[in-house]
Amino acid sequence: MREETPTPARRVPVQHRLAPLFDFSSIAVVGASEGGAGPRGYRTLQALGFDGRYYPVNNRATTVHGMQAYPNVSSLPEVPDMVLVAVPARIVPGVIDECADIGVKAAVIVSAGFLEIGGEGAELQARVTATARSRGPLVVGPNCLGLLSLVNHCCAFDGAPPTYTGNVAVISNSGGLMNEVMWTATPRGVGFSHCVSCGNEAGVTTADLIDYFVADPATDVILALMETVRDPELFIEACNRAREARKPVVILKLGRSEGGRRSVFTHTGALAGNDATYTSLFRELGVIQVNDLDELVDMAVLLSQAVPLLRKRRLERAGIIEISGGGKELLCDTCAAAGVELPDLTEAGAAALMASMQNPEYVATNPVDTGGSWGMDEKDRVYPDALEIFANEPDMDIVVSRYTIPRSGSELGPLSKRIQEMQAARAAHPDKLFVVLSRTTDPWSQEWEAAVRDNQIPFLQGYGRGPYALGRLADYSRFVHGAWRE
Repeated sequence: MREETPTPARRVPVQHRLAPLFDFSSIAVVGASEGGAGPRGYRTLQALGFDGRYYPVNNRATTVHGMQAYPNVSSLPEVPDMVLVAVPARIVPGVIDECADIGVKAAVIVSAGFLEIGGEGAELQARVTATARSRGPLVVGPNCLGLLSLVNHCCAFDGAPPTYTGNVAVISNSGGLMNEVMWTATPRGVGFSHCVSCGNEAGVTTADLIDYFVADPATDVILALMETVRDPELFIEACNRAREARKPVVILKLGRSEGGRRSVFTHTGALAGNDATYTSLFRELGVIQVNDLDELVDMAVLLSQAVPLLRKRRLERAGIIEISGGGKELLCDTCAAAGVELPDLTEAGAAALMASMQNPEYVATNPVDTGGSWGMDEKDRVYPDALEIFANEPDMDIVVSRYTIPRSGSELGPLSKRIQEMQAARAAHPDKLFVVLSRTTDPWSQEWEAAVRDNQIPFLQGYGRGPYALGRLADYSRFVHGAWRE
């Protein structure tokens, strides 16, 4: 698309019926213009380094973005792989029929005014669904922002893309909430493989998308902000396959209350269903259920780093290194509430830690209060020793360091050395998960954000939220590895 952009490397194609949605070489935008949805989709393609062919479709213009515009999809010089539809709702069924007539494989409808408003809108959506099911194309939407494939450098999306590629996929009935997840998770070191705002699900459903991401080698973690399950059988099958593949599915279920269920219907026309039924089903399938966006992002942060280890071993019991007596006490309470196991140190481990701390006022426990501050000279000895001792404990799967995160400033100060020491311990103990925890959920400095990303640090926020993420990880570990240790 841009001569100055090197041809992006594409990965091996996924053998799945939804593959045309996520890997395409040509796209037409119906409703492209110099204002509105058209230019945003165009600019997103540019930002992703899309190297394919872009066709603006506008029957009232001869050029758009300095390129020739076409009056309709049928007049294009080739059949596009993907069509992004951004025209009034009443026109959309005809566009989808035209796409089906010429053999378009995939379409994204960002237009609103369908099932969510009932009446004529519901009839228009029914026509789209009938075409998609009988002869194609694959349809995402309507009433959505569209989709991004960061790993394949392509999109049909009405908005800006995330900055970093990674192993987390997102599915959301709400485009606004999906954007919030992307922009909140990115500073915490999370990168994305694909992101899909699926709206009313006139064609492709959340169950379809989970099924695709289970088959996708670029995806290790699946996040879903979900209103309803439109295809229960496929949903169950896909979640079972996710368990077999050790790919965690994390769901924020929308519409759990009576008011929420009413809001779901007016949002996308979905029936949210009974909360207790969904909760029971999720538990049976090993789905990790969260209660808000912060918890969803916390799980993305933790699982994106934990999954490679989780496929080999349990991640259930934690050891925590502190510098505060009060923090140690609070962590005992919050970890107990969150279901995080804090095993005692072995006699040998406790003796080694006491010898390193060289201060009878500090007791070798888990969590351990090593006292003082992270910048004290003695931490050059005590912290690496504590990391090594905890990592060698047979009943500790996760080593947590509770850092004092810088809120501002241009340097990390003593944390630079602590990070280096933690990275050395990670290299020496690749079978253990190393996590950093903050006291609160305050903002942090740009230097800390860069350190998290550059060092691939699983960074959990807050004495309360952090342990709950670890507790959910432990529950999932027990689900995939069995309830009891061997």
